[in-house]
Amino acid sequence: MKTIIFDDTLDKESIQTLIDDIEQPHVDDPEKDLLIYFSSDGGYWYASQMLIRCLNNLPKTFSVKIVFFWRIYSAAFNVLIDVKCEKEVLDGAVALLHLLDRDVSSREYIHDKTSFSKFLVDDMNRYNEKYLAWMAALPGFLSEDDVKVLSEGRDVYADSVRINDLLENLKKKKRNER
Repeated sequence: MKTIIFDDTLDKESIQTLIDDIEQPHVDDPEKDLLIYFSSDGGYWYASQMLIRCLNNLPKTFSVKIVFFWRIYSAAFNVLIDVKCEKEVLDGAVALLHLLDRDVSSREYIHDKTSFSKFLVDDMNRYNEKYLAWMAALPGFLSEDDVKVLSEGRDVYADSVRINDLLENLKKKKRNER
């Protein structure tokens, strides 16, 4: 079994290094069992999507387990939910959820309907509406108060018990859909 410990921000460089580690051939382990200890203070949404796609598209010969520890913040929460493999959340892990934010140039006026900054803000707002609906639909996870807090642009935290309950609810939902 190959073990990888990832405790970094999700960005292009860290994800490329992790993907290279995952895809490195295992001469002494033809079964390609892979154990990833995963903690992240978040990072870029696109980086989480690259990692999710990589893990979800590994050959069937790979057996992957991810053990989430300490920080499951922001984009790392997407990895927790969307990666299709065995998952474990250790006691003491904390999830942080919030809506997307984006740096916008101060050189352009946001009120200018043709500015790139205006496009970015509008795009972010559209995405945040979808993202909030996605988070609100996670079975038995967020309360009405949590959704309100998120919609106001504030953070919501969840402890390991609540995260593990969510993972169990997602498993039940998947079984019921079959």
